[in-house]
Amino acid sequence: MKELNKCSVLYHEELIETLETCAKLYLNNDYNNMVNQLMKMHEKMDKIPESLYEINFYQLYGAQLRQAKKKINKLLLKQNVNYLKEAWEIYQTIYQSIHENYSNFQTISLQYISSKLFNFKESNIIVPSFLASYFYSIYENNLTLRSINPEQNNKVVTIKQIDKYLRVIGTKQHPRKISMIGSDNKQYIYLLKGLEDLRQDERVIQIFNLVNLLMAKENPTSNLNLFITVYSVIPLSNKSGLIGWVHDCDSLDKLIKDYRKISNKIPKVERNTLNKYNPRFESSKFLSKIDSFFYVIENTTDIDLRQIIWLKSKDCESWFIRTTNYSRSLAVMSIVGYILGLGDRHLNNLLMNRKTGKIVHIDFSDCFEVAMKREKYPEKVPFRLTRMLVKALGITGVEGIFRITCENILKLLKDNRDSLLAILSALVHNPLISFKLLI
Repeated sequence: MKELNKCSVLYHEELIETLETCAKLYLNNDYNNMVNQLMKMHEKMDKIPESLYEINFYQLYGAQLRQAKKKINKLLLKQNVNYLKEAWEIYQTIYQSIHENYSNFQTISLQYISSKLFNFKESNIIVPSFLASYFYSIYENNLTLRSINPEQNNKVVTIKQIDKYLRVIGTKQHPRKISMIGSDNKQYIYLLKGLEDLRQDERVIQIFNLVNLLMAKENPTSNLNLFITVYSVIPLSNKSGLIGWVHDCDSLDKLIKDYRKISNKIPKVERNTLNKYNPRFESSKFLSKIDSFFYVIENTTDIDLRQIIWLKSKDCESWFIRTTNYSRSLAVMSIVGYILGLGDRHLNNLLMNRKTGKIVHIDFSDCFEVAMKREKYPEKVPFRLTRMLVKALGITGVEGIFRITCENILKLLKDNRDSLLAILSALVHNPLISFKLLI
């Protein structure tokens, strides 16, 4: 676990995260919290380097970090803010250098950051999430709930080997794709995430499991393949964890970019159109923003996702099934997401199954309307239903399968509100959630 934590966040990522947090505190003149954050960072980094990466990091930035720490110590001793300004200049230099040296890293060798994991071989450590009492398997037309049988318990799968390279995903927090080989010689793939507490995601998956159970036992939802796709979440610490890899899925962002590429369209045509029409959009007045919004809508198309579903279908019947699955899964998660107050539904957090067309949601860090209370770009809508998502629903739009499914799911949740409120109450009163609601 310690080695996986080390791989989830490297020193330069920890430093970048801390400095960006401190920059906000610096602008707000919150020097006490800023100094506390910096000292915690130095305390973590002031240890004997153990890996080739740490040795290289200290060779590059060790002297500057020691110099900056001396300035902070003088600040604490003499209470002179000038020392903080001098230290901050050093941190800015380090920040710029890190962006130049580490901006394009796409793979990480375990040999470079963890020799223990690199040399890891046969062990008695069980593959993460293997011994869950129950697990869901999503098939093309139904969901089956299966328990692990005695034969499987006698053949518990342990970790045989870990892939020597981690692939870095190009999103903000740079999670890693890690692959393990089990004692059954099968490959188990996970997403290793750092700088994020996954305990909340784990609780949300439990709620999805409850909703799936409710849908499985009651009509009319039991026969309509409305089940939410779930995956394993294994917190390793309060700042890292493993997420089971969702197979056969692509983010809507990737799908749209790929479609526009083969169609010879500009990938970010909406943003380009907006910049040409109103280069100062961010500082514009409210009415000017509204005018710019409608201009972009009138001068760009909204058929990309609809065309993607069509092009990925081999015939009309396949297209109809995919569109139906898409509409139902979008409706289910719209209602369940509304109940949870789920936000941050950007196109990298919405996946589509290549085989079935079902929508799969990931990343549940913003729940209970936290995103609606953000200072910058607060979300004002109950769930995401943009024009491109609506266009892909088919000729009936929101007034067909989508509306019927929403009504069925809402009725189901109302009829079983006691069970739902019981698990939601436990989640709301969790100290982790309470803290998030206050910030």
